[in-house]
Amino acid sequence: MLLKQRLGGDGDIVATNSLQLLPACDIYIVAVADGAIESIVRQLPEQAKGGVVIHTAGGVAMSILANAAEHYGVLYPMQTFTKEKRIDFSQVYIFIEANDSQTLTLLRALGESLSPNVVELSSADRGWLHIGAVVACNFTNHLYDLAFSLLENHGIEPQCLFPLIDETVGKIREMSPRKGQTGPAVRGDMNVVNNHLCKLKKENPQLQQIYQLLTESILRRFGHYPAK
Repeated sequence: MLLKQRLGGDGDIVATNSLQLLPACDIYIVAVADGAIESIVRQLPEQAKGGVVIHTAGGVAMSILANAAEHYGVLYPMQTFTKEKRIDFSQVYIFIEANDSQTLTLLRALGESLSPNVVELSSADRGWLHIGAVVACNFTNHLYDLAFSLLENHGIEPQCLFPLIDETVGKIREMSPRKGQTGPAVRGDMNVVNNHLCKLKKENPQLQQIYQLLTESILRRFGHYPAK
């Protein structure tokens, strides 16, 4: 009910704590945590079978909706969402899938009302896409968090990393990440690497393990592994 209040109170906005009280709709959008989709779908009212049921998850197959309605599909906006930050949807890639051509046409129109970047993708390929998104976004952001904490622990302002981060992100718009890779590992400079590992071992063993794992991955990628 809080959502209804945030969206403007009464009028045409319908909110309920019971899915069985949902009115008949053209489209039912299930936008919840991945692990809750199946449970929510089971609770949809009988009238939902007359509409189109879709979910918005990147890593969940469309088949989870097979018993929800005659027409079903997926509309996955590949973007990181935080409540406090507004998103420019015109820049977001939206990946769609449907169990029939009629539903696919509907989802394409819905997607294009939000963004010009609408792409049809199967559940299998979307699963790989989701892995790539987690690595590129979630893992990278976690590394930022670890780097910020490391600097803060030594009285260094993390904001000094911003120009470095901006340049790194900007480069991949002009060249491949592999071509733009820098740092001691890509040079095979094990003196610097081992010095870093030694410092981290004393202060932050968990970060040391992450540093070592990623360093070994870069070394392999550029033909320096096993390290000399």
